Amino acid sequence: MRLLPHAQGVVRAKRRRDEIAVWRIRESTPIAGWSFDGAPIHVGDPWPRRDGVRILRAERFTAPAGWPLAETRLSLDVGGESLLVITYDSGRRLTLGLDVNHTEFPLDEPGGALEVEAVSKGPFGTPIRDARLVRAELMRIEPALDDFVRTVTLAIDLAAELDGHDLGPELLDVVDEAMSRLRWPTRSAEVVARESRYSRGYDREAEPRRATPAPLNDDARASIPKAAAWLAAELRALQVRYPPQGAVALVGHAHIDTAWLWPIEETYRKVR
Repeated sequence: MRLLPHAQGVVRAKRRRDEIAVWRIRESTPIAGWSFDGAPIHVGDPWPRRDGVRILRAERFTAPAGWPLAETRLSLDVGGESLLVITYDSGRRLTLGLDVNHTEFPLDEPGGALEVEAVSKGPFGTPIRDARLVRAELMRIEPALDDFVRTVTLAIDLAAELDGHDLGPELLDVVDEAMSRLRWPTRSAEVVARESRYSRGYDREAEPRRATPAPLNDDARASIPKAAAWLAAELRALQVRYPPQGAVALVGHAHIDTAWLWPIEETYRKVR
C-alpha cells in the first residue's frame, strides 16, 4: 500500500536524492588572484562594469597534490554568459562554453591559467542586473556517488513520466530502497554543514552560518557501490517484468542562431 499519490512520491524521491547528492563534493579549494579588465576582483564582488565584453583572468590554479585528476573538477560562476579558455601548464589551450547550464568542468592537467570573456547576459540575451564573480574553486568529487545519483535521477525522471502506469510506482520503490541502503552520516554537525537546495529556503539570517563540510566517512563511502549494484540488479529485473514496447529514435542536434536576439558581434562570439 502506497501512502503518497504518485506526484508527491516523485517530489519526495527528488528531495531525498538532493540530500544525498550534496555529499558528492569531497573537498574544495578556492581559486584566487582574479582580475577584471586588469583590475583586482575577489569572489563575491560585483562587476565594476556591465557594458560590452569584459575579461576576467586567474593567472594560476593548481589542484592539491593528493587529488586524483579524474576526481578533480573546475567550478566557475563568473556572473554572465562566457567563453572560458584554460591554458594548461603544458601550453595546451582548451576553449569551453561557460554559462548557467555549464559551470563545472573536468581537467586534463592539474595546473594552469584561466581567462574568461564574458557579457552580463543570460542564455537568451536577458540582462543580468547583479553580475558578479559568484564562485571560483577546484573540487574533488565522489565519483561513485556521482554515478549513483545519476542513475537514481534517470529512474525518478522515468517514473515521473509514467504516472498511471504500473512501472512508475515500482521505480520509485526501487530508488527509495536503494537510497535507504546507503550508510549515510546522521550526526547533526555533519548534516547541517551540507546545504541542499531545499534547506536553503529555511534560512532566516541574511548570511547564514555554515560549518566546514566534512567528507564522507569510509563506512558511508563503502556503502555506495553496494547500493549501486543492488539498484542495477533491480532495474534489470524490472526490464524483464516490463519488456520494451514500441521503438525510440534518438537524433543528435546542435545549432547556432546566427541572427536572433543579439547583434552580429554576439554571433561571432557565440560561434567561437
